[in-house]
Amino acid sequence: MTSPDYQWRLGELKTQFSGKTLLIGVDDMDPFKGIDLKLQAMESLLVTHPELVGQVVLLQVANPARIMNKEVVEMRDEVLAEVKRINEKFQIGVDGCDYKPIELWYRQVPLHERVALYSLAEVAVVTATRDGMNLVPYEYVTCRQESQAVGIKTSMLVVSEFVGCSPSLSGAIRVNPWSIEDTSDAFYRAITMRENEKMARHEQHYRYISTHTVCHWARSFFSSLEGVCEELATMKTYGLGFGLSFRVVALASHFRHLE
Repeated sequence: MTSPDYQWRLGELKTQFSGKTLLIGVDDMDPFKGIDLKLQAMESLLVTHPELVGQVVLLQVANPARIMNKEVVEMRDEVLAEVKRINEKFQIGVDGCDYKPIELWYRQVPLHERVALYSLAEVAVVTATRDGMNLVPYEYVTCRQESQAVGIKTSMLVVSEFVGCSPSLSGAIRVNPWSIEDTSDAFYRAITMRENEKMARHEQHYRYISTHTVCHWARSFFSSLEGVCEELATMKTYGLGFGLSFRVVALASHFRHLE
């Protein structure tokens, strides 16, 4: 965060989004990432709360897919069309300013730029309909903690209940991304939440992230492995199957098969 590239890009983004509340989404252009659902929730937010028009911006980073098949191409075209439609719907009558509620960056974003975005955004949004251990929330919370650009250390997360990291983020607002209304309401809650509550949730998340490191998981794994191996010497082992289906089964010494 001390690199000149980071400082320069952060200054540019501050100028670009001055006076706006920034929501950030970073996803691959993948059908399971729920980008289209996120866009619809943003539209619903501005329809339900028109006072936020001109005040809130969703910046969606969409990393191009590694393999461009028909499904990905159709989704990309749908997302681009949806962004254009929503921007045209809300860009009229905002004091003559060039306001776009959704900024879509359909490109790879270098690390220093991604860190600058995380540092500036007040809310991070993950609306995947199916995902593994998505690291975006962890990266976002860490950047908000370490950035000198943030005065009071706060961060807000709106996270899909179908994401693997969701159970560990107890302070996040969990949503079912298929429910556009619920996701829109979560956006509003995250934006309007009191600063002291944001700070408490941020501290809770950062405490978890800073203690559950790679070393923690390695120690936990080896501890479990040692626990299993302690009784291995007293167990009976049997070889079962043939070829690729062959496996070794360990059974307690007092095991007796049924007659």
